[in-house]
Amino acid sequence: MLEAQNWVIAVQRYKGHPIPALLLAHQLMAIKQCLQGGKAAIPDAIKGLDLAIDSLFPYTDFYKVSHKFYMRRLEGTINPMLEENTESLG
Repeated sequence: MLEAQNWVIAVQRYKGHPIPALLLAHQLMAIKQCLQGGKAAIPDAIKGLDLAIDSLFPYTDFYKVSHKFYMRRLEGTINPMLEENTESLG
């Protein structure tokens, strides 16, 4: 999560697109503020992250497979054989 290179890859698509970059930064700040708000605000932060994860789904190769498979991969609940197959998808 904190690997700088992963963030570089994730945000490089925003180069030359200052408005969407600013909108993403606003969304990340809202999640940060929820987390800083204490335990009562954590469910809102989780809802925001879930929304982001679901919003990214159509832009992945997993969209062609299934949302359930996508979620199982993210949660780490996929069996080893399927895990090997997901490596080939990226």
